[in-house]
Amino acid sequence: MRSPSDRLDAPAWGLVGAVFVTHLSAVVMVYALGQQYPVARLGAGPAFAGFVLSAYILANLAAQPLHGWLADRVEPRLILAVDAVVSLGPILWAMTARQPSGFLAGCALLGVTHAGLWPCAFSIVGHRYSPQLRGRLSAALDVTLFAGLAAGFAGGAFLIQAVGFRAAFWLAAAAMAAGAPLALWQPPVHRPGEALPRVVWGKRLRQLRDVLGSDVALLLLAAAGYNLAGYLLLPSLRAVSQRLGIDFATLILVALPALLLGGAAILPAGWLADHLPRRPLVLTGLTVVAASFALLGWVRSPWIFGLVMCLLVLGFTLVLPAWNALLLDVVAPQRRGLVLGLGGTLSGVGAASGSALGGMAAAAWGIPTAFLLAAAATAGSTALVAAFPRRRRQG
Repeated sequence: MRSPSDRLDAPAWGLVGAVFVTHLSAVVMVYALGQQYPVARLGAGPAFAGFVLSAYILANLAAQPLHGWLADRVEPRLILAVDAVVSLGPILWAMTARQPSGFLAGCALLGVTHAGLWPCAFSIVGHRYSPQLRGRLSAALDVTLFAGLAAGFAGGAFLIQAVGFRAAFWLAAAAMAAGAPLALWQPPVHRPGEALPRVVWGKRLRQLRDVLGSDVALLLLAAAGYNLAGYLLLPSLRAVSQRLGIDFATLILVALPALLLGGAAILPAGWLADHLPRRPLVLTGLTVVAASFALLGWVRSPWIFGLVMCLLVLGFTLVLPAWNALLLDVVAPQRRGLVLGLGGTLSGVGAASGSALGGMAAAAWGIPTAFLLAAAATAGSTALVAAFPRRRRQG
């Protein structure tokens, strides 16, 4: 295996670009087109957009471990490039669909073919770059999640309004296609002629058990816990605005400074993750998040709510790059793709569970209960990270 690089080279930013354009493509398809196209052109009902989003997310989460497993045994850059090319098929399928079910099937298939994005990207970071750079690169990849969401939603909506649905489909296809050369620009992580990890089919379940039975599982479960906490509150936002005595639009304005602060702080948080011990950073961030959730449950002033939201977002901002880099540090190189795929699946399960539990808890026991459950889930994640033993960084 090649020696890790100790500098941020041009391919590193090419990797960030590949993640951005392919994520933008999926957002255009699922969020922008999925909200309008089936209803306007295919005769679908108003609730169909939710089915589209669920089909994409569930398929994507289910397929991530498989793509990560493939990335461990093939060049992750090749899996990333092949995924981008193959993803053109579901986009064209959805574009030529004549029934809502055809569009739904296209988005579900896109979830499958796009599932290698995060396992492959972070696997490349772990293989190619030294531990001293993983925090900053993890932060840069985290930024693309929000940038791709904003650009894809806004760009798709603008093209639909100004030109038409067909233009948005072609934007999704062009962006996805652009990800392939950017992925192939990455240098290979294996030397020519180097033996790749051998697949022993009879031992696959035992190897998976070894991964899940190791202390790495503590980090994966911690991520599922704090994702559950974050999504616990999404179904209750309108009720939160009513409790604060403001309308929903004003609640978004109150929360906007916190979101902008988080966006500005994510890259500095990555720098901190490269220069300070990562486990204490994750513990500090999770502690701030848990305390913020507990406080938000009792706040009734919009201004205090906005200030505590700033603390909450800063806590999450501190956690994300440090957690990603810590996971890359402690997982053996030949298992990075699989573990990252499993992490994506468990985080998604936590998010889906949080959305369901949050709505039920708020309806049954009130808004403070939902915030306290979020605080408790975050405290559980903090305990899991605290129980994680210190490990030597992998190369």
